[in-house]
Amino acid sequence: MVTIINNTPLDQYGGGPGVPNDAAGALYAINASGITDVGGGEYDTTIVGYPMAWFSSITQTKYAGTVTSNSVDLSDSIAGYFVSWYQLDILNSFDFPDYTTSNAVHWHVQGNAANGIAGFSYTDNTPWPVVTSLNVPATMSKNSAITITFSTAGTVDFLYCMMYCQGGIKIVHTSSTNATSVTFSASDVAHMGLTNGQQVNFQVMPCSLGSTTLGGKKYYFAKQSPFSASATVQ
Repeated sequence: MVTIINNTPLDQYGGGPGVPNDAAGALYAINASGITDVGGGEYDTTIVGYPMAWFSSITQTKYAGTVTSNSVDLSDSIAGYFVSWYQLDILNSFDFPDYTTSNAVHWHVQGNAANGIAGFSYTDNTPWPVVTSLNVPATMSKNSAITITFSTAGTVDFLYCMMYCQGGIKIVHTSSTNATSVTFSASDVAHMGLTNGQQVNFQVMPCSLGSTTLGGKKYYFAKQSPFSASATVQ
C-alpha cells in the first residue's frame, strides 16, 4: 500500500504502527538512526532515542501527570504551548533516553485521577525491531523509479518504507514484514516535484506493537527503529 502525506511529521504518521480502537493510550519508544556522508569515503551513523505517548485521545492527549521513558521526562507542552502527544521538550533539554544497551524500555506514568488515568510502571522487553543494513543509491533521477534494499531483525510487526524531503511530500509504502527491498515508482518520484541537486531521504522503519492491561485499561507499547539515508537528484 502506498500513502502520500503532505507536510506531516513522520513521527505522527499514526505514530508508526496502527493502534486498535480499544486503546486507552499508546507509548512509543523510537530509536532513530541515520547515515551521514562525512566525505573521503567515510560515513557516520547517529542513533537518537525519542519517546512519545498519548492518553485517552490519539488526536490530543489527556494530561497524565509526569511521564518518563528510561528515566527521561516527556512533556505535554513545549515553550508554553500544548502539543498533541507527550514528547521530549528539546527546547529546554537535550536529555535523550538511551535505548541502545538492552531491550528493556522502562515507562512510568504518574497518572491523573481527574482525567481517569491511573498511574503505572511497565517495562517493555520486546526484542527491538532493527534495520541491520540499508542500501540507497548515491544519486537518483527525478523522472525514474528507484529501488532501495535493506535487512531487518528482531520483532517486526509492521514495516514502513518512506521517501521524503524536508517539509515536503512523503511517500510511504506499507511493506510485508519480511520484505528486503522496495521500489518507489516513477509516479511516486514525480509526486515529489524534485529538482536537481536536491537531497531526498529514504527511511526504513520496522515496528513492534504489543499491549497490556494496566489500571483496568488497555495500553499499547510500540518500538520503532527508523533508519535513514539519502540520495542526490541528478
